[in-house]
Amino acid sequence: LAALQSRTLCTTCLSFPLLFQCAVPLAQRGFAAEAKKVFVRDKPHVNIGTIGHVDHGKTTLTAAITKVLADAGGTRYKKYEDIDNAPEEKARGITINASHVEYVTPNRHYSHTDCPGHADYVKNMITGTAQLDGCILVVAEMIMPGEDASLILTLRQPMVLEKGQRFTLRDGNRTIGTGLVTEILPITEEDQVNWG
Repeated sequence: LAALQSRTLCTTCLSFPLLFQCAVPLAQRGFAAEAKKVFVRDKPHVNIGTIGHVDHGKTTLTAAITKVLADAGGTRYKKYEDIDNAPEEKARGITINASHVEYVTPNRHYSHTDCPGHADYVKNMITGTAQLDGCILVVAEMIMPGEDASLILTLRQPMVLEKGQRFTLRDGNRTIGTGLVTEILPITEEDQVNWG
């Protein structure tokens, strides 16, 4: 033990072995500025997050928010690669653990949580959203390729639909989905609208 102690001297005070506490006070080791630095909160704080399906652009949006605010002087820019920085996240190209970034606007201080969207990591997403004041729901497409979804639609205008009829959902010139009418539900009094 004495041989080990004699070879492992503290690089700060050069007199005590590393097995014991260093004799040089914290203030003289160069850490005093960090230790005494006090965070001043002069703006309201908001916890916000991005949630949504895998590959819809949650991390990309988070990086874009930090880029825009960094250009305006409100934060430090965090690249996409820096937000998803765990090796397994980089290897798979998906967010596994919730990541955190901070930014400031003229009116508020934000703590932003980028939540995972993959079905295997729902537990991590729920954990990440537990303290949020609000969320940004990121939806790239209503239904992603290869997914099946059941929709119940209330039409704004009356139209003739038959069971088995194919339909296309459009937003302007963009097709956002196609489908097949599988069931037509009867109109109830609550559903009736005065079209007059």
